[in-house]
Amino acid sequence: MLKQNHRPYSRWPAVAGLLLVLLLALGACTQAEPEQVVVTEIVEREVEVTRIVEGTPIVETVIEEVQVEVPVSQVPGGTLTLGLATEPVTLDPAAGFFIAERFILMDIFDTLLAADQQGELHAGLATAWESNADATEFTLSLRDDVTFHDGTPFNAEAVKAAFDRIAAIEEFSTAGQIMAGYVETTVIDETTVSVSFEGPKPTFFTDISQPWLGIPSPTAAANEDFGQNPVGTGPFMFSEWAVQDSLTLVRNPDYAWAPEFAKHTGPALLDEVIFRFLPEPATRLAALQSGEVMVAEDPPALVGACLIGSEIYNLRTFSAPGMPAHMMINSEKPPTDDLRVRQAMIHAVNQDELVLIAFNGLQTPARSVLSPSTFGYNAEAAALYSYDPDQAAALLEDAGWVDSDGAGLRE
Repeated sequence: MLKQNHRPYSRWPAVAGLLLVLLLALGACTQAEPEQVVVTEIVEREVEVTRIVEGTPIVETVIEEVQVEVPVSQVPGGTLTLGLATEPVTLDPAAGFFIAERFILMDIFDTLLAADQQGELHAGLATAWESNADATEFTLSLRDDVTFHDGTPFNAEAVKAAFDRIAAIEEFSTAGQIMAGYVETTVIDETTVSVSFEGPKPTFFTDISQPWLGIPSPTAAANEDFGQNPVGTGPFMFSEWAVQDSLTLVRNPDYAWAPEFAKHTGPALLDEVIFRFLPEPATRLAALQSGEVMVAEDPPALVGACLIGSEIYNLRTFSAPGMPAHMMINSEKPPTDDLRVRQAMIHAVNQDELVLIAFNGLQTPARSVLSPSTFGYNAEAAALYSYDPDQAAALLEDAGWVDSDGAGLRE
């Protein structure tokens, strides 16, 4: 991600994502500590004063106005505009599967549990959670002070409706895959549900922290156009979607249930967030440089590398969860129906060199079917196949593919 430098803001398919950010948020480049910028505001606060009445001291609480300095990052107001490479297909969390959708869903919908950047789970819309011994049944205690953007109360019935709805959707979706084996949700009382599966589901608590399992308003979700008019409980509310142009979210003024690890827990400081859909990398970069957007996703790699250390821009990279960019190998047809041939193909690819040349070293080689930030990622599995041309040649020889005349062609 790339940013342009100005001063401090506030609320994450290749292995790594890139964002160029116009730093109307941070203050100096990445190598230096951002300068703290403050503004002066008049605020009211309660103070205790002591008065003497007929010789007796009496303590009273009064309201007085005081002048305080507030960091710029905490001053409400303003619009954040981002340039995305891909436009969402839907904003229905139960039906989506693109990363571009994930970025927006997490602003509109809250999840039952929330994961911090280290992957640790915290209370979200659920305040307590436990499972039975074989991980087939899960009990969740829910908040009783949450309301959807349309005024519908959040409760156990809303959770049941959300999970039942995922199971009923026939088209492929990430949520449907996550909830495979779902049996039912039982409403125990207004703030307690029990969710059961056909077999063990040890990842369930991590699963319900993902944006795809954000809880929608059961009232709004009954509408056919819900994917284009989403309603959740998150810090931002859906406002407008101009197809092939932009999507606008506005602040939820009633938001008061952010996870405990959030630096800001009340209503969002921003008035609105605008996502501009700019498929071409060069167009996103131009929009950033002109000030049309403040954040640009996946800038051209050459330019992104050149801007590292700039006083104007800040480049952020992150490991996107899920599957990295990859190429499928057909394991049913020759010659790749032979395991040795498939192994040789992997050993023959110098991923480090490819990343250096194609992405100027800004991406990370994908060495596993899961990215490092994904639950279930295994470092030992990721180390099984490395660039080894000699091993690749030996595997092909063993499989009967021989370069008989030294011309470099195996038959």
